[in-house]
Amino acid sequence: SEWDDSLGGYEIQSIVKGDPWSSQNSGSLYRASADIQVGDVLGAINRVRLTPEKTPGMLLYETAGREVLLSVLKKDSGDLVATRTRALSQELDPRYRDCINKRTEYVHKTSDDKVGYLHLSDMERLGFSQFWRSYQTESINQRVLIIDLRGNGGGNISALLLQTLTQRALAMDVPRRGSPLIYPPRSPSSVGMVALVDENTGSDAELAAHAFQKLEIGSVVGERTWGGLLAVSRSDVLNDGSVLSMPTQNVCLQDDDENEHNNLTNSVENTGVIPDVEVKRAPGNMNEVDEQLDAAIREALRLIGENSSSSSNFFGKAVPAAKEQEVSMSNTSPWAFKTFAKFPPTLAEELKKIVKALEKTSDDSVDENDKKTTDTKEKKKKKKVTGVAVKKKKSVEDDANK
Repeated sequence: SEWDDSLGGYEIQSIVKGDPWSSQNSGSLYRASADIQVGDVLGAINRVRLTPEKTPGMLLYETAGREVLLSVLKKDSGDLVATRTRALSQELDPRYRDCINKRTEYVHKTSDDKVGYLHLSDMERLGFSQFWRSYQTESINQRVLIIDLRGNGGGNISALLLQTLTQRALAMDVPRRGSPLIYPPRSPSSVGMVALVDENTGSDAELAAHAFQKLEIGSVVGERTWGGLLAVSRSDVLNDGSVLSMPTQNVCLQDDDENEHNNLTNSVENTGVIPDVEVKRAPGNMNEVDEQLDAAIREALRLIGENSSSSSNFFGKAVPAAKEQEVSMSNTSPWAFKTFAKFPPTLAEELKKIVKALEKTSDDSVDENDKKTTDTKEKKKKKKVTGVAVKKKKSVEDDANK
């Protein structure tokens, strides 16, 4: 918010949303009880008048977790109202959720809803919940999924995630009406996926990125990862306050290297995972343009283009996408088996049929009226021509008699 001299308060220019159902992960001003919108003006906090020198940050000092009274001038009505909300100690979680929602909307819009997006902040409890929060909705209709591992410091859940990401479709459920459903329903797109990494992707997240390449799950886009795959579970504090970490577990990878006798190595340690498509981000425009995300979208669309722009492969056959399936079912019978009775129409279909019938009746009546009007005009014109001809004939006869 910024001070507005004409309004005598701080105009609210944006509101942190987060998860409105969570008291910890939602923005203080986004809660339903607050009833505050962008454009409203904040005039006082706990009945203390705000000024250019007395900012909201000063009056909210040491109020984390407490209810505060806000005096707000409503933009739409011009009324001065008082509302209560609970102040937060930090807005990292709701701002993070807003950032992810913004990226998700951008990916959907840019890819014409063909690509999904989810971000994993770590490979532990939080990352696991983030995966299952977004995976079902983002992989719907066999979307190509972008899994963002940037900034992921690792953990130990990559094996659990790979169980889902390596699952392949085994069958197809064909409903009587609607689109076919892939079975198991959690199966990812057969076209592939894209992993997005950077220099801060480390440990177990690097192992997941390596699995993308080794198991041919999909492409890796971004920058070379950190290069720290060794497991560290012990650290000692030295006399000068520094910390000494001791690696306790190595990770041996089955690599196809030139060593025929022993190809169990840790090629990721001190090297990192080299992406298939390398894209570096310039520090100056991190808040404006995300070149790595744009590159990941292009790579996902390329995978779709190589396997047909609108279909996914299933048992070697093309399966129409949801939109194509709806169009095809609207032009043909929704059920090919003759042993089943015809499915009754829905209320919307019945109403649509009635409206079409009324429109057709209305058009027919208009055409009939136009035809009657035209016939009447033709009759009048013909009668008029006949009358003129009779008059001329009579005039000629009168001249002859004379």
